[in-house]
Amino acid sequence: MQNDLIRQRIREQYEEFSAAERRAADYVLYYDGDELPSSGAIAKELFISEAALTRFAKRCGFHGFRELRFSYISLPHEKPEMKPDSQTGRMANSYRTLIERAFTAIDEGLVRQIAAKTITADKILICGLGHSGIAAMEYRMRLLRIGLPAEMATEGHMIRIMSSLMTEKSLLIALSISGSTKEIIQALKIAGSKGAETVMITAAKEPEGASYCNTILHTGTIRNLATGIAVSPQLPLLIAFDLLYAQLIRENYQAAMSAHSATLSALGVKSQTNHRRE
Repeated sequence: MQNDLIRQRIREQYEEFSAAERRAADYVLYYDGDELPSSGAIAKELFISEAALTRFAKRCGFHGFRELRFSYISLPHEKPEMKPDSQTGRMANSYRTLIERAFTAIDEGLVRQIAAKTITADKILICGLGHSGIAAMEYRMRLLRIGLPAEMATEGHMIRIMSSLMTEKSLLIALSISGSTKEIIQALKIAGSKGAETVMITAAKEPEGASYCNTILHTGTIRNLATGIAVSPQLPLLIAFDLLYAQLIRENYQAAMSAHSATLSALGVKSQTNHRRE
């Protein structure tokens, strides 16, 4: 069976797939090699079970993943000038795969819940170390631009100090791609003991410290993402922030646009005269 038929079947069934099956679908849709890896290798990379791969294959009309794998024949790339074994080709595939997985992993219901908590909080603390700390700086700036009381902590001592000052009206947004950052887990524990709402944004399937979180928002991942060897770990965090930011504006449109215009004015930037609600 040709790949175009396989991919057509995947796209036709995509909306019916479970979250795990969608990860498998994204993998096959954007895989660049001549032969698919074994089900065990793919399951390990995607953090899903081999049973999920079997269910995915059956939805696509195969008896199992083994049959799908042996039916797979690589097709020419849409842009043949970009060789898959080149640095540019490998990087493009990594970004494409990570972006697809990030959007697939995000739970829109949780995005709405976190946005609602963000609007009602009297203090918002965003904390993260390393790459996550850089992403925290970006999100804090965006929240401030729409008038929300955001603070950030990107160093161990300050994370502990600032999380200890939270109250029942506060919101902690903790960032950890690996889901195992010691300082972040400690912040969740401290803030939770103060009665604050606690949110973790992570790529880990089962993050440490999950018991200290009111909400866990999962992002997409690829192999070695947390180490930042090939692709910046900030990317899935920024995607999550864009979705949260858009939801915040939808839910608090007039106040957000008024604050945004005020901050632009303070920076000497002329804002558009008419804001259109999407």
